[in-house]
Amino acid sequence: MTSDSLIRTDPAAVCEDAFAFAYPLVLMELTRIQMTAVAAPDPGTMRAPPNRLVHARGRPGAAAGTMRSSAWLDLAHGPVVLSVSDTHGRYYVMSLIDMWTSVFASVGARTTGTGAGRYAIGLRGMDLSKLPVGVLPITSPTRYVRLTGQTCLERGEGEPEVAAIRDAYGLAPLGGSRDTPVAADGVPPAELLDRLDARTFFGLAARLLEDNPPRARDRDVVEAARRLGLFSDDDTWLGGDEALQLAVDQAARGARARVRAQAASAMGEAFGTWHIDYRRGRFGTDYLCRAAAALAPAGVDIPEDSLPALTRSDADGRPLTGSCCYVLRFGPDTPPPVHGFWALTVQGQEVSLGDRDGLTVDGDGSLPILIQRAPPPRSKRSNWLPAPAGDFALVLRLYWPRDEVLTRRWTPPAVTRAD
Repeated sequence: MTSDSLIRTDPAAVCEDAFAFAYPLVLMELTRIQMTAVAAPDPGTMRAPPNRLVHARGRPGAAAGTMRSSAWLDLAHGPVVLSVSDTHGRYYVMSLIDMWTSVFASVGARTTGTGAGRYAIGLRGMDLSKLPVGVLPITSPTRYVRLTGQTCLERGEGEPEVAAIRDAYGLAPLGGSRDTPVAADGVPPAELLDRLDARTFFGLAARLLEDNPPRARDRDVVEAARRLGLFSDDDTWLGGDEALQLAVDQAARGARARVRAQAASAMGEAFGTWHIDYRRGRFGTDYLCRAAAALAPAGVDIPEDSLPALTRSDADGRPLTGSCCYVLRFGPDTPPPVHGFWALTVQGQEVSLGDRDGLTVDGDGSLPILIQRAPPPRSKRSNWLPAPAGDFALVLRLYWPRDEVLTRRWTPPAVTRAD
């Protein structure tokens, strides 16, 4: 759907391109409504009112050794100030995501260091003279902003340490917070989007475009859609042309199916059995991949901050399954190269294993990770990642990866069968 050099003009093709283009915007809006429809922050659901931070309760497991944080910012009434205390070298990242699912800025160890700081997130044209002394401005391209944070937790840290970390972060709207919680359907946002017919979908997208303008590179797809009548405020849908309405409805259903199929596939480039998405957050005009990334559960941090690699098969191409035992072995000179830290998880499971977990190195200097359902001998359990009963996928997350990762000079070794 669309390319940098070809703009399609057939009505069905225009609809497909426009649907994939607007999909992240509509999905983010439905997610925002649902995630802010509460009176107070709820760590259990990670929901919170606008301009309020919420942190995961207790010490997480599947968060790959991190404490997760979240907020939805509304900048319509003025900037919102994010405050962070000195983390004394502890790795953290707060990603700021616009309504098009692009990370437009991040605050954290890689970009701003681990010292204390305050950052005013506001729209273009915010009055810098009104910012408190010492507050650095960050400009958002859209009215609403999603903030997602991850803070490294050391081995053995529990609720007291996590609570102290939570208290180190704060949000303060300079113009006051005037929104009140609104009713939200309990249906997952992606499922709710699937229920929208083409007219409702494009009508919502047209309203959202007013507060969340597209980039200059999107001009062609937006203008083609408007010429067709998709992004318009006209009361008569597509000029009342029933044949065109039917064609657009069919094209929208086909586009929705393609987005879901793309999201279900392994994202990114293949390196042996691993798939690594080096384009995270930077899709240009590849609107299908951007829409699929918005739907996929992998998150939207840019590769410089957090880069996941995924595999569903062993070195011989056989699916990973809990009925077998596996080893992921990093050589003596080839551990995951990161400035931050790394962690291996079973996708969707509440367990992780990484360089902060006291792993044991073999006599030859290599580092084996044992992935199996049954516990290994006690002497090897420090390196054991429990596997589920059925088929599964592994995700290796690299936080603040080094240059050799980003330039593809280092990729993970294959997972091998141990039985």
